[in-house]
Amino acid sequence: RGVIAASEDEVRAKLGERSADELRARGAIIGTPEQAVAQLTALAAMGVQGVMLQWLELDDITNLELIAAEVLPRLRD
Repeated sequence: RGVIAASEDEVRAKLGERSADELRARGAIIGTPEQAVAQLTALAAMGVQGVMLQWLELDDITNLELIAAEVLPRLRD
């Protein structure tokens, strides 16, 4: 599971009581687009060749569009 949102405030709101650091330690991608790119780049540097995203908020694709616009293009290389 992961949470990617436009701002850190939005990330915190989506996480509620859950700890971003704890979730990251378990492999979740958490943060702003810039933070997500950094986490995914670090995984690639460790040899990870792919990740699977599962979108659970089917009634709100705003952040999915954010990922498509601001995260994926920066990972193409």
